[in-house]
Amino acid sequence: MERRDFLRSAACAPLSANMSGGFAAAGSPVTEEDSAVVGRARGSALRSSLAAYSFRHLLGASPPQMELLDVIEFAARAGLEGVELTSYWFREQGASYVAALRRAAAVNGLCVSGLPIRSDFALPEGASRQKELAAVTRWIEVARDLGAHTVRVFAGNAPRDVAREEAIARVVEGLRRAAEVAARCGVLLALENHGWLTEGAREVLALVRAVDSPALGVNLDTGNFARSGYAEISALAPHAVAVQVKLEVKNDAGRDEPCDFARVARLLRSASYRGFVALEAESGESSRDAIAAHVERFVRALRA
Repeated sequence: MERRDFLRSAACAPLSANMSGGFAAAGSPVTEEDSAVVGRARGSALRSSLAAYSFRHLLGASPPQMELLDVIEFAARAGLEGVELTSYWFREQGASYVAALRRAAAVNGLCVSGLPIRSDFALPEGASRQKELAAVTRWIEVARDLGAHTVRVFAGNAPRDVAREEAIARVVEGLRRAAEVAARCGVLLALENHGWLTEGAREVLALVRAVDSPALGVNLDTGNFARSGYAEISALAPHAVAVQVKLEVKNDAGRDEPCDFARVARLLRSASYRGFVALEAESGESSRDAIAAHVERFVRALRA
């Protein structure tokens, strides 16, 4: 699909659960053809954002101590350029609520950098898979209406008694269908490195290559690698359409260490990354004051 056709598209259609089509095996060599996001200009532009997930304890409290509108206000007061609105804490998917979120971001000078969702593309053919694909379609439509740049997705959960090759085929076909919907909606689908089938850069890129769509890129999560975090970040950064930065990163021995925000920023610039970099303060205290302190240090590193 030509980039102009991708950007011109407007109407969304439901996903199909057709399981035909080929795939590339995880662990395949990374080639020069994978070296850049289609249509991306040279140079780098890092834009700061904040993941609502940073406030998960407050958003998920009973009763909730924050809602997504509060996250938008917090991001604006903190001087950020964007906000990432995690689907887990949407009150609903109705037009009025989505419009209220979009307006709140707009009047505060913020972009909605992304809409992270849960997804499982490894489900077998049947009613459960159809339901899952329909849910992904609906969230892509919400992202379009919200003005979100990306929809973050997971490959899925490892099914029992299924060969890895078969599971990959299911995931690739599901991602391909989701990418078709995203293309028609003018939204980028972003596959996160999130464990099973996406353990590292090589596995993530094998799936992205197999889907082969300009509407699918990588959601680079700096804290999700099992080891050698900075090397994995460097490998995935050229293919990223969204970045989430956690407070900790794994060293070469697989142990957590504080994330060097400035080092991550240098790696992203070296990869000519253009887009939002969202702080996702997953570990530690999630109070407003604690997150504000992390944000200040994070933004300073991005702007250095």
